Amino acid sequence: MEGTILLRLLSLICLSFLKGASPATFTLKNNCGYTVWPGILSNAGVAPPSTTGFALSPGESRAVAVADGWSGRMWGRTLCVQSSSSGAGFACATGDCGSGTVQCSGRGAAPPATLAEFTLASIGGDDFYDVSLVDGFNVPVLVAPANGSCSTTDCPADLNAQCPPELRVVVAGATVACRSACEAFGTEAYCCSGTHGTPATCAPTAYSRLFKAACPRAYSYAYDDMPNGLAWDYFIGPDADAFEAALAERTAREQEEEDACCRRDEELCDLLFEEALAAAREFDAKQAAWHFEQEE
Repeated sequence: MEGTILLRLLSLICLSFLKGASPATFTLKNNCGYTVWPGILSNAGVAPPSTTGFALSPGESRAVAVADGWSGRMWGRTLCVQSSSSGAGFACATGDCGSGTVQCSGRGAAPPATLAEFTLASIGGDDFYDVSLVDGFNVPVLVAPANGSCSTTDCPADLNAQCPPELRVVVAGATVACRSACEAFGTEAYCCSGTHGTPATCAPTAYSRLFKAACPRAYSYAYDDMPNGLAWDYFIGPDADAFEAALAERTAREQEEEDACCRRDEELCDLLFEEALAAAREFDAKQAAWHFEQEE
């Protein structure tokens, strides 16, 4: 469809993508106070754009053209360096694609990384897009179609600041990314694999619920697109308008309440977060015990 998709990183959000008509054009913008290196990966059988990786200084933007019907993902890399002595070449602390150069050249992001996923001109010529935390989080992301008539999706929160200690990726004493529970622990329950490989057997966990609470519009785990979740591949069409408006109002109201809490008492807000995490972990433990009893 015609229009533009813009992934903006506002204040906390660091990267933006803008999609236009045939051939589609994405404008990627860095609203962070530090350099971000976007990476781009086309899906199998889809022609790559002319560039698959580059640097964006704070406030800088760049347009990237893709073929009509393009599908793939984009993400931000951080803390990247070019080494001439180690033999590693170009490498990044988060979102690295392992190519050894700034161009990702058909390689995807090493987790954890916040992903923006796209399928353009798909069913009925409509576009599908989402923000995913299934592979963890490294930078906040917003996808905002520039034509103004399509829905936005995002993960605007700084999950690095809220990341539980067991999920943190730490560089020089600072948390630079937050791993998914699947990557951190590798169990079937967290990875939705093996005996937990269906929507019926892979429920949200304490960690995915934390991701969902911070970013209600983003995918938080593999089966987060089930009807009881708030995230979905955005279908561009009139049927989504009423639901999207209601969700936007609810999300804004919840965010206002959370911000008011933090302004009134920062220590109280931190305490509520810790209590929520403890309650979620307790729920997971009880759920696991129940499944164990059922299996016996």
